[in-house]
Amino acid sequence: MDHATIAKAGQAVMKNLKEACKNHYQQHSLSKGEVAKLMALQERLEPSAAAGSNSEDPAANSSNRFPSAKNRNLLAVAASIIVIIYTTWIYNGYDVDIREQVAEEIAYNHSKQMALEIISDDLKAVGAYLSELDFTLIDSTRVGQIAQRLLGGRYCTIQGKLAAQLRIKSSNSTSTHTYYQAIIPENFNLDGTTYSTWIKGINIELWVEDGVLLGLAGVLP
Repeated sequence: MDHATIAKAGQAVMKNLKEACKNHYQQHSLSKGEVAKLMALQERLEPSAAAGSNSEDPAANSSNRFPSAKNRNLLAVAASIIVIIYTTWIYNGYDVDIREQVAEEIAYNHSKQMALEIISDDLKAVGAYLSELDFTLIDSTRVGQIAQRLLGGRYCTIQGKLAAQLRIKSSNSTSTHTYYQAIIPENFNLDGTTYSTWIKGINIELWVEDGVLLGLAGVLP
């Protein structure tokens, strides 16, 4: 394969990457920070591809017949990103139950056990700290029946939207649970019921109270 063909292939990857980033952001609420990172990668790759295709020096074309190891690695990363994005499109395209998607995200957040951003047993104080949320934290009647006390909270994301991850201590157990409050995703409907599932040994329960999506993760009583 000659240098011109390699350069064209690199430019094609960059074009696909740019379009994939744009479309994925529009369709699946990819964060602006993530888009910026992908576009920065794209900008790093484009100059090297363009320089190779525009060179008029035969000697230069000969010595640069193949991209450098660094650029080959960057091209591989770009291709991997495109595969991940397209895989996400396929995953969503098969109408996977959105309740299960939310439960998967909650299980992932729960398993990470990331440090609390605020330590407090006062829900109002936690809500005031998490001021970037587009909704107000609610005092769930159901959680109040099983929780001994609130330990604190932090930000997380559910379906691409900023959400709250709270940590509570159960009154019937020495273990702690993670408790989530989020904006109700589009097309998410529980019809007044509770959705319960197990994911990798974690029991997840989802329900809606006062117009807010709530989730509980852990070994439930």
